[in-house]
Amino acid sequence: MVQWHILYSGRVQGVGFRYTFARKAKALELAGWVKNLPDGRVEAVVEGSATDLKILMSDVAEHFDGHIHHIDKTERKPTGRFTGFNIAF
Repeated sequence: MVQWHILYSGRVQGVGFRYTFARKAKALELAGWVKNLPDGRVEAVVEGSATDLKILMSDVAEHFDGHIHHIDKTERKPTGRFTGFNIAF
């Protein structure tokens, strides 16, 4: 198990990014949250297997090809405190 803190930059707000990200994360049975930031970026904290997290990031990148300009990913120790995947507001 790993936890990734991910920041997406580009045209990632107002295009269904959070909902698509959450749907894909839930389908992979990952835990965590995703939310819009005031500066136009989208932030996510996701826990699960490294393989499933790579699948998630690949699927999201493919789905939003041309919208994502930069991804900043930091790996952390998982906390195990998330019980599902949510869109945070």
